Amino acid sequence: MRDDSYTEDFADICSCSRERHMLIDIMRAWGDHGLPDDFADDGVRPAFNRRSGHVFLVNADYQVAMLRDGRLESFYVCPYRGDEGFFDDLVELYDELCEEDRDFVRVLARRLGKTIPGVEVTE
Repeated sequence: MRDDSYTEDFADICSCSRERHMLIDIMRAWGDHGLPDDFADDGVRPAFNRRSGHVFLVNADYQVAMLRDGRLESFYVCPYRGDEGFFDDLVELYDELCEEDRDFVRVLARRLGKTIPGVEVTE
């Protein structure tokens, strides 16, 4: 069975005014503020998830950058259970995550120089 919920085809992304405007806003944010610091600029291209309705940027490493409050911010997927969100979303979910995904969020916090309330993130 083919899953066609994900596309990088401009014709698909721009087939609707809503998605076209999302892409324009993403490109404007990239031009005005740049990419997130932890997002590699190799192979950057727009993508669209038909299930979620989100337009976003993806790179050669399949990192994801999404528009948030007029800026691009990295969007993460936990490697074990698949929980996803921006860093602060994952912090809010922290107590509900499996131990392996908690490790992922702690490593992410160290890499980003951020904290998780009540959690030691240093090595």
